[in-house]
Amino acid sequence: MAVKAKQTSPNDLVAEHIKLDNFCDAQEAALKEHLKPHRERMEAIKNELLALSLDQKVKSFKCDEGTAIRNEVMQPRATDKMALLDFCLENWDERGDLVQIGAPAVAAVRAWMDAHDGSPPPAVQVEFINRMSIRKS
Repeated sequence: MAVKAKQTSPNDLVAEHIKLDNFCDAQEAALKEHLKPHRERMEAIKNELLALSLDQKVKSFKCDEGTAIRNEVMQPRATDKMALLDFCLENWDERGDLVQIGAPAVAAVRAWMDAHDGSPPPAVQVEFINRMSIRKS
């Protein structure tokens, strides 16, 4: 005689799912806490390499174990959105790509600066942020 498998109710399935979800959340939190000092040290190492890179005026360090690379990220922002829009509307075909919702388009700002001795467009402030990344060999 065949034994029928017990049917699982939606209530049992929901309860099991919540139990497993809570378990996974707790394990992820414990792992995150366990890794915290290691991640902090990794960040400190990147900051040390960044300082060395800036002091030595080099973009990267090629080493036996891998390469540390300094990346410069441009972050333009409009200081006066209406002035920027007016500036772009004066010559839309040449400057229209500077306009986008939010911040000015990075590629367009970089192209403008390249063509104008490093000066940003009117009503645009540019900030450069250096970050260090490390690749394995």
